[in-house]
Amino acid sequence: MNQLPEELYRRIDEIIESLTGEVVSSAQDIVQLKSVKAPSRPGMPFGEGVDACYRHALALSQQLGFSTVDVDGYGGHAETGHGEEIVGILGHLDVMPEGVGWTYPPYGAEIHDGVIYGRGIADDKGAIIASMYAIVALQRAGVSFSKRVRVIFGLDEESGMASVRAYLAREEEPDVAFTPDGAFPAIHGEKGIFTFRLRRSNTDGERHGEGLEIVSIQGGRRSNVVPDFCEARIRDRDGIFDELSRAVERADDDLTVARGDDGCVVVKAFGVPAHGASPAAGINAISKLLLFLNTQPIASRSLAEVIDFYCRAIGSESDGQSLGCGLKDEESGALTLNVGVIEVDGEMIDILCNIRYPVTATLAEVSDPITTAAEAAGLELVYLSHQDPLYIPQESLLVRSLMKAYQDVTGDYETAPMVIGGGTYAKAVRNCIAFGPGFPGVPSNGHQADERMRVDHLVACTRIYARAIYELLQ
Repeated sequence: MNQLPEELYRRIDEIIESLTGEVVSSAQDIVQLKSVKAPSRPGMPFGEGVDACYRHALALSQQLGFSTVDVDGYGGHAETGHGEEIVGILGHLDVMPEGVGWTYPPYGAEIHDGVIYGRGIADDKGAIIASMYAIVALQRAGVSFSKRVRVIFGLDEESGMASVRAYLAREEEPDVAFTPDGAFPAIHGEKGIFTFRLRRSNTDGERHGEGLEIVSIQGGRRSNVVPDFCEARIRDRDGIFDELSRAVERADDDLTVARGDDGCVVVKAFGVPAHGASPAAGINAISKLLLFLNTQPIASRSLAEVIDFYCRAIGSESDGQSLGCGLKDEESGALTLNVGVIEVDGEMIDILCNIRYPVTATLAEVSDPITTAAEAAGLELVYLSHQDPLYIPQESLLVRSLMKAYQDVTGDYETAPMVIGGGTYAKAVRNCIAFGPGFPGVPSNGHQADERMRVDHLVACTRIYARAIYELLQ
């Protein structure tokens, strides 16, 4: 592989240094646009917020000299260069809901002590901006683009792949690509992802008059986020409030009891949010509440049986062992299980789950034992979505090229490429892996309150991506 001449290295770095103000302000501008998926509208398949952010990205691309393509609001790209082959950078502009607990406004993109705070700055709007300015720096340094380089804007990565599927149905697939939606030095494998519901009617079976009459249970927002809240609304009657207050006090587990304005007593549990791929990094509020409710008599037999099953088969665990699917391998480690959402009313019990399973395992090895265990508790397993595992050997040209770019900038020759539980657009196209923007030793904070990125890391990403794109152009 051709070496990047030292004088060209220096020239690219000088150009990026001169562009730092633009890189930072462009990242702030795009983070300030709330791009959480919402109900579709004409020409806006993923809602107004996502569309506004997408249109902003296309306009910025044109200002920077790229040609752009829009695929009916489902996504598009910014492109430069010429040739038969395409080097792709696949990012996404949609973000997770902001949640609670922020120190600074989640869409303020404020800078404090050299750190940009805002939903999406790390996952992965900041990296998209860095990629665009990396290309600009290469152009200004006089690099010849003998291939087309295309920054592809996805719009629903956090909730599916409909955007990129619609885009690829119309546009060419890149020949080689990376997605700036993971961590450095490189991610050469991703676990399989299985999302499903456990459902049961809440009207079957007798009711016990002495038990708690639970009107509803609500908790969580997305399958791939550890829920930080969950509440049960319980029909009030003589003594219930005091009984629950005493029980909560004994539990001593960040629970509260209050009287609602609808004739109910409300028991709330609070957790710590985290990415669904790393559930052990958070505290699951759904599990916390159900473990508490399982210590109390419950009027509905069906709900009581489901809660008892949950506490025995899942509880506070996140490795699937008690469900019989506790798989692991040397390449990618152990399976993880996140219960992301629960909805219970007088008609239905619905629990939304997300599993990340090892790269050497199969879906059947995961789903079969869960189905067996669930059926024994009267629950139906409903398949929602599935992504096969991804694994590209470290010795491949793609991995080696991206590793070289990272090492040239950072001087870090010790950190090895990794396999993760998160799912990225790398699974959407051939010959693609996740590459940055997280740096080794820096805790991941995507999907959490106070999502952030250091300004110097944003600039370092721009330098790394410039060299990575140069390597892939050779």
